[in-house]
Amino acid sequence: MAAVRRREGLSGWTRRTAGTLGLVLAASAVGPASGAAQDENERHSSVTGQVVDAVTGRPLQYVSLGLRPFSLAADAATLVVTDARGRFQFGDVVPGRYVLAVEQLGFRSVGDTLDVAAEVRLDMLIQMSATPLEVAPVVVAIPRRPLGPLRGFDLRRETMSGTFLTRDDIEAANVVEFTDLMRTVPGMRVVPMGAFGSRIVMRGCRPDLWLDGTLVSAGYGDIDSFLRPQDLEAVEVYRGSVVPGEFGTTQCGAVVAWSRRGQVDMQRRSIKKQLLFAGSLVALFVLIRS
Repeated sequence: MAAVRRREGLSGWTRRTAGTLGLVLAASAVGPASGAAQDENERHSSVTGQVVDAVTGRPLQYVSLGLRPFSLAADAATLVVTDARGRFQFGDVVPGRYVLAVEQLGFRSVGDTLDVAAEVRLDMLIQMSATPLEVAPVVVAIPRRPLGPLRGFDLRRETMSGTFLTRDDIEAANVVEFTDLMRTVPGMRVVPMGAFGSRIVMRGCRPDLWLDGTLVSAGYGDIDSFLRPQDLEAVEVYRGSVVPGEFGTTQCGAVVAWSRRGQVDMQRRSIKKQLLFAGSLVALFVLIRS
């Protein structure tokens, strides 16, 4: 970046500036002390300036600047910070070559060398470019929560006594038939019914079956013919007197199933099961006749 002289006829000083700093550098002469010859201190110079955002031009406060002689280690640097106007000042700088380093959180650190002549005041404009901060990725885990007709499921799970199976529990069971899922419930038995499938028994009797808030029947047939685990979002199982009032007053118990889509096509599956069973009877009859 070019250095700009504010006045002609200045005492000699180098025009070398830091290109990577984005500096606009100016110098002005420091007048000699009146009367006597100048001593060494009077030949000192100063380095001042302002730090701004390279895009917006906004002054940057609390920027850290370090100035050290070129031949010395970094810990020998003189440190200053910018004020509310982005201004800074290094006073009483002995002529020579220096390393200037500029740092601010959220901006690219910059630095380069400066050649400071005697009896000058270097005034510079330093432009800093913002850089994205690298942070660890944030992983947000949202637990699956029932919606719609299932909005009371969580409340009952927290306040009622029973067995509650969520969609995650159903997937973890890795079963095909609903009765196989019921085998995982304490106190529940699955009784084979031969060609008529299986039924579930609790406390020596058949619990009521509720599907999506509707009582299917206390005398339902083959439960596997219309319920499949992969179609269910949640299942509640209650024994005897602990059955919530909204699911009847049966003394045997209740199985409350909630489908994933809000409904299960029971009629279609029942008909399909009946057709398969009828087909088996026809095949058996043909076999006997032959």
